Amino acid sequence: MPARLDRSKGAGGAEVSGGRKTGNAEPHTGDMPLVSPADLVNPMLRVADLAEQHVPQCEPDLLLTQAVAKLAIAKSGWLAVVQKEKPIGVLSERNVVNALARSSSDFAHLTVEQAMSREFSRVREDATLETLIEAFGARGTLVIDKHGGLAGVIYWQNLVGKLSERGLGRVLIKLLEREGRAT
Repeated sequence: MPARLDRSKGAGGAEVSGGRKTGNAEPHTGDMPLVSPADLVNPMLRVADLAEQHVPQCEPDLLLTQAVAKLAIAKSGWLAVVQKEKPIGVLSERNVVNALARSSSDFAHLTVEQAMSREFSRVREDATLETLIEAFGARGTLVIDKHGGLAGVIYWQNLVGKLSERGLGRVLIKLLEREGRAT
């Protein structure tokens, strides 16, 4: 009968648990150091490699009621607001709710421009994923071409498989820091 490999023993006979040496070695409790930037992202990828080409969008002069219909059709929580092919803002469900709360009874005449946010996350299509990590927005990030036009969008699901777990964690930490909620 051939000898069986005892996977519970590591080099020097120390106990091994879940692939880690458990004998007399102290467990590592601090932050794991990064060996290289590739521990977070694939340095060969650019933002354009992750971007979705179809971006739900609308014009700023569109009635808010029509934009709500576009939100529903797009199955998206927000729309890029575009004027002359360049993004000038975003309209989120939250923007719509806030506009409803502010309007007396004149909701039917409100336009996207009156409700949209002019602050939004954006990154150039030729940027590195490191740059994307720094700029990524809570609902996604608009991708801008070299002429300032809208080239695409990157959502959370586009990051999965392209960033390491540590890279995704770093995106989340950056978001919380920008919102003042990091601990």
